[in-house]
Amino acid sequence: MNQPNSMGRPTVLRSALPRWSAVLVWLFCAGLAGNFLVLGRAGELLAYLPWLALVSWGTYVLSWRPCLRVWPDRLVLVNLLRDRVILFAAVADIRVTHSVVIKTKDAVFTSWGAPGLERFGPKIGDGGVPRSAARGSGAGRSDTGSQAILTRAWSGWEQRQADGGTASAATAPVVSPVRTTWSKPALVSGVIVLAGCLADVLVHI
Repeated sequence: MNQPNSMGRPTVLRSALPRWSAVLVWLFCAGLAGNFLVLGRAGELLAYLPWLALVSWGTYVLSWRPCLRVWPDRLVLVNLLRDRVILFAAVADIRVTHSVVIKTKDAVFTSWGAPGLERFGPKIGDGGVPRSAARGSGAGRSDTGSQAILTRAWSGWEQRQADGGTASAATAPVVSPVRTTWSKPALVSGVIVLAGCLADVLVHI
């Protein structure tokens, strides 16, 4: 879990277990390919290579890539082939249970990669409940967990808005509160790998 520095780099929330699993899968694929080479069976390796690449690519997309990047003013949800940029201005609630769930006015987004196990929210309590009480379920827990990091980032953004962010908002460019983009590197590499698998199937028909 990377921590932000004074230059405003994001905190990256990601679970360790899926990444270790990905490393093991890649080591297995590399070992299998190496075994073919050691045995002098390069021709068979070429036949299996597209499928080893497919397994490696799928492992990257499913286990390695997903994460949640916490910026001072936004959250970037990295899931499989898509990235979602969610401004704190659009966030209505965040819940950290077995996963991190971010709620906006119009939709609910779940992070596939951020570690969970804690819970907080709604952020603003009903009936004038103080923020400390609304978040009391997270008190005394780890300062480096998902809940603590998200709480600090959200509260910090609110504090900056209260200290003068509202005044400058009138001159700020209009930005969509939730923006979704496709990961071009993941898509392009996936197309190449799938094309290799299709070519292998056609060759052996």
